[in-house]
Amino acid sequence: MYTGKVKQLPCIYAKHSVGKIGENMEKHPMRRSLKEITDPLIIDQLLKKASVCHLAMSDDGQPYVVPMNYGYDDKSFYLHCATEGRKLAVLSRNNRVCVEVVVEYAIESAESACDWTTHFTSVIGFGTAFILEDPIEKEAALNKLMQAFTGTPKHNFSEQALRRVCVIRVDVSDIRAKDSSD
Repeated sequence: MYTGKVKQLPCIYAKHSVGKIGENMEKHPMRRSLKEITDPLIIDQLLKKASVCHLAMSDDGQPYVVPMNYGYDDKSFYLHCATEGRKLAVLSRNNRVCVEVVVEYAIESAESACDWTTHFTSVIGFGTAFILEDPIEKEAALNKLMQAFTGTPKHNFSEQALRRVCVIRVDVSDIRAKDSSD
């Protein structure tokens, strides 16, 4: 688990504190549990195949979802964005988030409309978002993100570039995957 310097976002929903690992899974078990993937190594492999996640937030009770590129390592998603905007405003009020990734997707047609189906593999995680403030931690996080796309673990970032970008780390407390194929 990450232990570097981060900015704890104030959360007006403090009564909804982060629960124990697995809490969401216990409260909301997967209906078709035979399709559930719980092996962390398989989930890590799935997350290395995709490049876009959907970050879901709650904007004063209104759902708000943003597609983002990501890096993933040790139960944390690493995201980057501008230093201002709706996403950061929402996270400053409520940093509880959900991250969703579709890894594989295919539609299977059929003669009857009701017999059409979708085959997919997806990952969903529930967690807490943190804004990384320390330049060293930002650079390490950006390297994780860049490694996901380039395969290269080390990149150079200027001080100016690090100042111009906001880096978000989402620590996932619950994560699971689903393979809908038969």
